[in-house]
Amino acid sequence: MSYNEAETRYHLIDPVLRTKGYDDPQRIKLETPAPVEPTGPKGRRRQGPGRTDYLLCVQVGDMPKPLPVAVLEAKKESEVH
Repeated sequence: MSYNEAETRYHLIDPVLRTKGYDDPQRIKLETPAPVEPTGPKGRRRQGPGRTDYLLCVQVGDMPKPLPVAVLEAKKESEVH
């Protein structure tokens, strides 16, 4: 059986994130204002509609909001290379 994108998130990504402490909504965001594409050491937001599957955040010192540190995109198994 091949997982679709939602099943990939549920069965493969979510369990690993929970074991790493990303079960707090402040540390993981499932929606972002616009899709983020990693481009070298920085990311950039694409124009138009869409969403990022996961935006992982960490609290740094006494910053008012957690700092985004990683973007994860889930894909269905048939798209894995």
